[in-house]
Amino acid sequence: MFNLENPKNVYTVNESARGDNGVTSLTTAQMRAMYDDFPEVLQMDCTHKTNKYNYQLLSDVAMDQFSHGQPVQYSLLETTADWHMAKCLDHFNRANDHWKFVRIVRTCEKWW
Repeated sequence: MFNLENPKNVYTVNESARGDNGVTSLTTAQMRAMYDDFPEVLQMDCTHKTNKYNYQLLSDVAMDQFSHGQPVQYSLLETTADWHMAKCLDHFNRANDHWKFVRIVRTCEKWW
């Protein structure tokens, strides 16, 4: 249904080894267009323990010409383990042709 709305919308669902929904990522056509305009700086931040299901929302944000963050991808994660983060980046690379132009990636302190 998501892709029927606009063929440039992209989503990915990855199951964990237990068969649970490990990572769900989505990028809308508008998000892709925004990233095409501002591909140099990407910020990634994740919520922690903010809902009863303990899923975490990872937001990928591109910085526009006014240094305001514009969302370019959302992912729901079971946890921020390496496998889950790799799936988010795989989706980002698949959804955005200009991912090679990223010069700076900023993340939250938890991942340092």
